[in-house]
Amino acid sequence: MECTQCGVICGYLHGRKTDNLGMKGSLVSLETDKEITEDDMALMQELGQNVATHIVANYPQPKYVTRDEMSG
Repeated sequence: MECTQCGVICGYLHGRKTDNLGMKGSLVSLETDKEITEDDMALMQELGQNVATHIVANYPQPKYVTRDEMSG
């Protein structure tokens, strides 16, 4: 995953808690076509982190539990 100098890549990884609760994660890329300041970049990183966290929280059950269950 790549982004321009006017963008950020943020992620969230939810750690393994028990045998029945595996790791889940998400990556979010945010970009703008405007020049941004360091303060803007910090706000974009905070927003990206929040979005990534909510993506994982919104889908509490993983689609695949093992690599063998994935197609392709």
